[in-house]
Amino acid sequence: MNPTSDPAAIKVRAPGKLILTGEHAVVYGNPAIATAINKYVTTTIKPALEFEFTCNQLNYSHQLTISELRHLKHRIQQQYNEFLHGKCELAAVILRPMELLQYSCINFTLSNRNKCSSSLVRFK
Repeated sequence: MNPTSDPAAIKVRAPGKLILTGEHAVVYGNPAIATAINKYVTTTIKPALEFEFTCNQLNYSHQLTISELRHLKHRIQQQYNEFLHGKCELAAVILRPMELLQYSCINFTLSNRNKCSSSLVRFK
């Protein structure tokens, strides 16, 4: 089904960014200079038990179930907590670029499940 023909589908597009200076400085509360670039990531949320993440520029397409996304969320939160306590490097928190999008998706979905129409997202 074409996501644009599904009235319950939500399609979101966000630009990439280029950090000119200060990428690591922001970890310590200092400023950075960043700008949006003309490369985008797009995701569509529609009635399903799986989420599909696609980034054509990276030749990436992958489907994850709600259960797999919950597991990813738990792992990222656990690694971030270990980072805060000096037990691991920051690079161990998000292992692949798409994990940040996937983490955001599951956080949005779980925090809005009571507000969303039941036809938008289904939970087991």
